Amino acid sequence: MTENKGEKERENDGERRREREKESDREKRRERENDGEQRRERERERENDGEPRKEREKESDREQRRERERKKVTENKGERERKRQRTKERETKKVTENKGEREKEKESDREQRREIEREKSDRQQRRDREKVKENNLERDGGEKATEIKGEKESDREQRKGKRERRWQRSKVRDKVTEKKEREREKVTEKKGEREKEKESDREQRRKREKESDREQRREREKECDREQRKERKKESDREQKREREREKERDREKGERERQRK
Repeated sequence: MTENKGEKERENDGERRREREKESDREKRRERENDGEQRRERERERENDGEPRKEREKESDREQRRERERKKVTENKGERERKRQRTKERETKKVTENKGEREKEKESDREQRREIEREKSDRQQRRDREKVKENNLERDGGEKATEIKGEKESDREQRKGKRERRWQRSKVRDKVTEKKEREREKVTEKKGEREKEKESDREQRRKREKESDREQRREREKECDREQRKERKKESDREQKREREREKERDREKGERERQRK
């Protein structure tokens, strides 16, 4: 009787132990399922966090490109403004020089016209005097005619002297005109040489500015590439870190399962 009772108690103890073990196994299984669900939830959260970050990085790249475009447009606008200013200055200088040349030519023409007017006036005065003398000759007779004849001879000498002086003035004027013409030709040649030199300087300046622009553009592109490489390296480092964390998590779960099996 006592033996049967002891046997039943042992069977009951074994049954209760098996129940406890089963319950423990079910509890551990639920914990593992919960851990797996939490892990999957964390993975989804990381993936969801990755999408806005990529979008932000794309937006940052687009903003950098827009900024480069704005700088380029501003630089081109400044260059066009400088070119317009230089062209305007050249045109103003050219107009001033042409105006000065025209003014000199006008003054020379006015001087020649004044000289012609003086000669006309002298001829008219001579004709008037001769007419007066002829009238006096007719009125006063032969004695007066002899006197007038001497006066005519004197007038002829004076006219001859005037013609000689006029011829000398004309000769001097021609020399002056010829000299001015040579000076204008020299000025024109020098102006052409200066214009060629200026054009050469402008061309060299344009080349230097273009080279400077290309160098600045290359530097900006290099800087942008460096920034992008840094960002990619940071992202790669973060991804490697996440991978190491996932590996550690897997190792930990594996160790946990091993301990539970034991």
